[in-house]
Amino acid sequence: MNAVQRLLTDHLDIWTAADTAKKSGRGRSSGNAASVYGIRKLRELIFELAALGRLIDEDIHQPAKLVQLGEIAEFVMGQAPPGSECNTNGIGTIFVKTGEFGSLYPEECEWTTKPLKFAKKGDVLICVVGATVGKLNLAIDCAIGRSVAAIRPVTGLDTKYIYFALMPFTLRLRAQSRGSAQGVIGKAELNAVQIRLPSIAEQHRIVAKVDELLALCDQLETRHTNAAEAHEKLVSQLLGTLTLSQSAADFSANWQRIAAHFDTLFTTEASIDALKQTLLQLAVMGKLVPQDPHDEPASELLKRIQAEKTRLIAEGKIRKDKLLAAITEEEKLIELPTGWQWVRLDTIAEIRGGKRVSNGYQLLTQPTPYIYIRVSDMKEGSIDDSDLHYIDSEMREKISRYIITKDDIYMTIVGATIGKCGIVPEKFDQMNLTENAARLTPCEGIEKLFLYKCLDSSICQSQFFDKTKQVGVQKMALNRLASTIIFLPPRAEQIRILAKLDELMALCDQLKSRIAAASQLQQKLAEVMVEQAVA
Repeated sequence: MNAVQRLLTDHLDIWTAADTAKKSGRGRSSGNAASVYGIRKLRELIFELAALGRLIDEDIHQPAKLVQLGEIAEFVMGQAPPGSECNTNGIGTIFVKTGEFGSLYPEECEWTTKPLKFAKKGDVLICVVGATVGKLNLAIDCAIGRSVAAIRPVTGLDTKYIYFALMPFTLRLRAQSRGSAQGVIGKAELNAVQIRLPSIAEQHRIVAKVDELLALCDQLETRHTNAAEAHEKLVSQLLGTLTLSQSAADFSANWQRIAAHFDTLFTTEASIDALKQTLLQLAVMGKLVPQDPHDEPASELLKRIQAEKTRLIAEGKIRKDKLLAAITEEEKLIELPTGWQWVRLDTIAEIRGGKRVSNGYQLLTQPTPYIYIRVSDMKEGSIDDSDLHYIDSEMREKISRYIITKDDIYMTIVGATIGKCGIVPEKFDQMNLTENAARLTPCEGIEKLFLYKCLDSSICQSQFFDKTKQVGVQKMALNRLASTIIFLPPRAEQIRILAKLDELMALCDQLKSRIAAASQLQQKLAEVMVEQAVA
């Protein structure tokens, strides 16, 4: 084993430790269930070393030469057949476009009865237009569209070697084109690409070694993914024991079991996020801070809220609430702490909707005094101001009643993000609200931040899912939202819970920062290893 091979295999801990977030993907080049940065860099390094001739001992009897790709291959630029001549029913010739470039060979998902340009088995396919410009495949017999070109090596070359030797070029090309809407490669660019061309015997040996090392990468990634999934499942199950604790003693025992292995359990950003969600759930269940027998019970707070509502209804300032069903014993999932009360959301908050602009009206991108808050602006418990849209004074007059204030909580009620909620920053006070979201105004004595935490907890979020899963179009009517069940503590305990949550969430964020810093260090180590190998 030469020095380069030892560099690849003797430092597997560095390659596998340089981790990144989960993402979907197929094939060797995109990873499996998780994208491990170090293993991705290892794959790229394998291709780089293969192209440089450093993976195996060089053939001293037939030294390699550097050639332009146009000297050893011809190029077939693709051409799209008429759309009317394409189908997904398997009729005609397999038709390959950029969208099928997801694995080592193209997926067979479209066919054409009027093929115009062809690739042959043994060609190397390359995307020549679009966001995935430079991406490679090994060809099957097929027709190719305008975003694809076939590189057809001359007889006597190992096609798979050409594929591996081109990989560093295409990786660099894709890195350079990031951020551009549309990259393009033509025959001139392909013709000028230079690759190392060794003897056919050496080509075969390089292909065998690359296949061996890529298989090792696949094994490492699978092992890493399985370990990550097992870790995530363990964390989830142990945190679940906290929320299912039936008594203070049971909770204490479950927490001690977790605390004893804290440094082992909470080592990833995903595990910290799970811990934060569990802390939030414990908070709204009354298991995060001790109860104080001197607190005024929530029942007295509810009496004052109801009395105030009755007064405002009599004065015509608010409408009478629709009568909702009483909370049944079956809906009471846990035994509440002393002083707490079961309530429906509309008991402790006024719920109103937003308003769509008139048909045909185009939102403005030039600033006016009137921001129109869309669901796409609602991010991470706040409102993002990076892509705001506006309305003019005339439209403002038409929908002036449908505003949101800094005292409110927003919640999305339409689409895939139903239940997403957050606090309204002061700069958005009195701005207009989309019809795809609701405005919740807490009653006097209900801490806005506590209500937001309740709505953001898995206890409430699961209710929102239940309220929409039977509906054809994903939408949550305001009366369904109003029926959400909340565990309401005394106001003094609401304040104590918020203080404790702030303290614990800050600790969780510190943990995530340390994990991110460690991950960046591991990524840097992987990059240094690559630089060392190709120097």
